[in-house]
Amino acid sequence: MSSMTERYHTLQILRAFAAWMVFYYHFMMQFHQFQTDNILGYAFSEYGEFGVDIFFVLSGFVMYFSASPNNTKSYSFFIKRVFRVVPTYWFYTFMVIFCLALFPIGFSYTDYTAKSLVLSLFFIPHDNPSGWMPSPLLTVGWTLNFEMAFYTILSISLAISRKHARILCFLIVAALPLVWPKNTFFSAVLGNTLLYEFLAGFSVAYLISTQFFKIIFKARLIAALVTGFAGLVLWKYFHVHDIFRLLAASFIVLSAVLFNRYIHEKNIFASFLIKLGDYSYSTYLAHTIILGIVYHFFHETLSSTQETILLIAMTMALLMISKVSYDLIEQNRHLIRLKNILLGRFALAE
Repeated sequence: MSSMTERYHTLQILRAFAAWMVFYYHFMMQFHQFQTDNILGYAFSEYGEFGVDIFFVLSGFVMYFSASPNNTKSYSFFIKRVFRVVPTYWFYTFMVIFCLALFPIGFSYTDYTAKSLVLSLFFIPHDNPSGWMPSPLLTVGWTLNFEMAFYTILSISLAISRKHARILCFLIVAALPLVWPKNTFFSAVLGNTLLYEFLAGFSVAYLISTQFFKIIFKARLIAALVTGFAGLVLWKYFHVHDIFRLLAASFIVLSAVLFNRYIHEKNIFASFLIKLGDYSYSTYLAHTIILGIVYHFFHETLSSTQETILLIAMTMALLMISKVSYDLIEQNRHLIRLKNILLGRFALAE
C-alpha cells in the first residue's frame, strides 16, 4: 500500500514534463499562432495544453494525502497552500506590469486596471482588460483560480469535519459544476467541469491507498505499462470530450505512481528531471515572461535556423530563471520563517 510517506519522484518528473509542455505550447501560440508544418511544432500545438490537465490531477492526488485526518488542521492546510502559491505568483504578476511598460509588443495580449490587478492577486476570475480572453494579468494564473478554489473548499471541509473532510470536499466539488448558476460570480471556476480533474486525482490517491491495490502492486510494472499506454491513447483524443482529458491525465498519473520504484534519485539523469519537477511551478509562471520579452524583439519572421537557436536560448534561460526563482522565492527562508510563525500562533490559539 502506498501513501505520501513514499516520495514519488516520478510525479515530480511528470510535473516537470507538464510545465515544459505548456511552455512549448505557448511558444507555438505566440510565435506561430499554432500554424506549422513541423511535426514537433504540430505536437506541441495540438497536445501541449494537456500539461494543465496533468497539473490538476496531480494537485488532487497530493491534496488527498495532505488532507489526511491525522495530518493537518484546516488553518494549517490553508496557510501552507497560500505560502506555496502566492509569493511566486505575486512576484511574476508584478513582473508583467514592469514588462508591459518596457516590452509592450510582447505583452499586448494582457493589460490591467487597479480593479483587475486586485482581482488577479486574489484569484478572482474576471475579464482581462485587454479583451483577449478572461484571465488574470499573469494570464497563466487562470489555473491558479481553480487551484485556490479547490484548496479553499478542502480547507472549509477540514474545518467542518477533519474525519470526513475528503468525502465532504469530493461531494461539494462534484456538485458545484452542476448547480452553480451560469454567467454569475465565480461561475468561470465553480461552474466549470475542469474541477473534476482534482477529483480524479483524489480518486487515484484513494485507489492506491486501498487494500485491493496491494494486488496490483505485486505486478506493478505490467500495471504501469498498461495504464501508461491507456493514458497515451486517450491523450491522443483528449480534444474529443472532457472525459478523455480527465481519464488520460488520471491514467498517466497512476502509471507514474506505479513506475516510482524503478526511479532512483541517485541516477544523474533522474536527479536532473526531479530537480526540473522541483522548479516546475516557477517554470510555469516565468515562461510567459521569457516568451513576451523575446517576442518583443524577435516577432518578425525568422529562418528555421534562427528560430531553433532562439528556442534553445529561451529554454536555457527559462531553466536558469526557474532555478533562481525556486531558490530565492519558493525556498526563501524569511517566507518559511513567517509561515512557521503563523502556523505556531494558530496552533497556540486553538
